[in-house]
Amino acid sequence: MSLLNLSESIDSLKLYMGSAGVNPKTTTLTVCLLGGELTTLSITYLRQVKELLKQGFTEFRDIEIGIQTNLIMTTAKLDDVYRLFNGNIGTSIDNFSDARKFKGSSERYRDIFNQNVEHIKKGYGDTLGGCYVVSTGSMKYVASEVSLAEEREHPLKLIVGRQSAIGEEVFSQRQLNKLTNLYVSLLEGWFMRSSVALEPFLYMLNRKLSLLGGELDPFESCNMTNKCHAQGVCMEPNGDFYFCQELADLKKMKLGNLLTGELDSMPIDVSKFREASITIGCSSCLHFNACKGGCMAYALDAGALPSAKDPYCSLHYAVYSKIDEMLDTYEKAEIIKWKKTLK
Repeated sequence: MSLLNLSESIDSLKLYMGSAGVNPKTTTLTVCLLGGELTTLSITYLRQVKELLKQGFTEFRDIEIGIQTNLIMTTAKLDDVYRLFNGNIGTSIDNFSDARKFKGSSERYRDIFNQNVEHIKKGYGDTLGGCYVVSTGSMKYVASEVSLAEEREHPLKLIVGRQSAIGEEVFSQRQLNKLTNLYVSLLEGWFMRSSVALEPFLYMLNRKLSLLGGELDPFESCNMTNKCHAQGVCMEPNGDFYFCQELADLKKMKLGNLLTGELDSMPIDVSKFREASITIGCSSCLHFNACKGGCMAYALDAGALPSAKDPYCSLHYAVYSKIDEMLDTYEKAEIIKWKKTLK
């Protein structure tokens, strides 16, 4: 996207946010640049993009700007990117499969990746965390990735892939049961024992703790909310925008185009309808106040209606139920003290 188009998109986005009831003075804005490998772009362009974003949203209480990268670059370029974004770098990992390659080699890919992770650790004292996508093919490596994260003392986020209605990624009931048992086992090994943050368990634990009252922030993550219309937006290079990256990938429920000024209120109405209907449909669930029905995009991709619950409902239910059991074993103060030690 050109800098001119970005500037125009920011102006249109602020109008949309205003119509959605966002109060800039009480809102901290989080911006993540992602898509392809953005660090192949010049550092000058990235610096200009960051400055445009800062200037464009000055009326907000605060703004955090970060970037998603696979870390496949020279250490000199990595230094530039790290400093520009004040260390706000996100990445994804794959230490065991052959899915990711550099010049045809998965080992070369991992060598460069690990070299740059170590460079950041030595140069800035920062242990970069990463996300790992759990699919039917990668599920067998999950326990190994968690063990390696523990060994290297870096945060890890497990993200279960969408249940695609067109057969790209479909967990059979047997596989889903296996994954559920794996998650519960990992949770048991992590809770009150680990030294690193492991998602989604930390978030799910925080949700449960917040419902007990106290000082914890009961925020709702993007994939566990029934308020997609109030959470955020994802903007594509051509100006199209959606509630989130998942819907943008699916090309479903487009809100409009920020360059042309086009706006479709239908997705907002659908999201609000989901908020109301799923609150009724899931109201008897013990964990609804924590999960809020899960992810609307995942429901859509599984071929369900927007008002349907997340296709991983049984997985979430099992994890939240285990967390409830664990909360009965320890005092809240003990748990909070342990959480503060997590890297």
